[in-house]
Amino acid sequence: MNLNRPKTIYQGWDIDRLKGLFARENWIGLNLDQRKDLLQEYANIRTEKMGMDFYPSLHLDEMDEGVGGSYLNGEIHMNIKEVENDFRSTLTITGQMENNEIKHSNFEAFETICHEHQHAYQDFVMRNKIDTDGQFLEDMSVNDGIAMAKDYPYRISSLYILAEANPLVYRLQPCENDAYVKSEMETGRLIEEFEDRIDLQSPANRESIESYKKIRSINGQEVIRNRASLIYGVENPSQVIKESLEFIRAGNVNKIPDSPLERDVLDSSLKTLELSNRNENKLEDNIEVNKDIKWGLSL
Repeated sequence: MNLNRPKTIYQGWDIDRLKGLFARENWIGLNLDQRKDLLQEYANIRTEKMGMDFYPSLHLDEMDEGVGGSYLNGEIHMNIKEVENDFRSTLTITGQMENNEIKHSNFEAFETICHEHQHAYQDFVMRNKIDTDGQFLEDMSVNDGIAMAKDYPYRISSLYILAEANPLVYRLQPCENDAYVKSEMETGRLIEEFEDRIDLQSPANRESIESYKKIRSINGQEVIRNRASLIYGVENPSQVIKESLEFIRAGNVNKIPDSPLERDVLDSSLKTLELSNRNENKLEDNIEVNKDIKWGLSL
């Protein structure tokens, strides 16, 4: 864990001036090192605002297409392509590759740093057993590590669901639901500030804002929650997923109500552990490694 504040070229900047660099016309003028420093400085400010006892350090790595970032043991990792590139190659219906400008890439980067930093805050709360509101610590504990149960094949089950195991369950499990909701809210507040700032009313900035809003109207957390409600026929899928994971955590798999969503949570739990152990001959051989799976979180 990094106890010292990571140095950046933006340290000491006024917060409004710093946030203004995320506006489209300013973001496209920054090189990769400047963007990295900007994201790190915002993470530093968030760390201090939330009273955390360590500073998550930012690292830019090569990651799979579509992966924004991850958090693990005090380090935030972001996809270097997502931070560096404002254009993305796509295949046309004629089979030709063309570069299309991602007009909201500035907001994608901002949302990702907020998302992964929220996982760092969850880590801080869990490590220090801080009960912020009587509920947050309990919710985050649901996704912590692995569980031992009597019921085969769920005897050894992951309490953190990977996106590869089930995208909907992944998005709506407690720690990810919290990170998605908080990062989207923070990005929304940033956009509201930009819309009120006279100095940020250029066509490029306005177009960037509209592009981000359009994307979130398709895959925002509320949209995902409504989609899961429709598919599974439940009013609050996040609560059902949480309760199912709590049963697994307590080793009471046989007490989970037998509905499509509960079954998918169980199957996703097992599949996640199998995915994380796919290079092992036996699940039991790698139990100690997987106790930290909760803190290997991905966007």
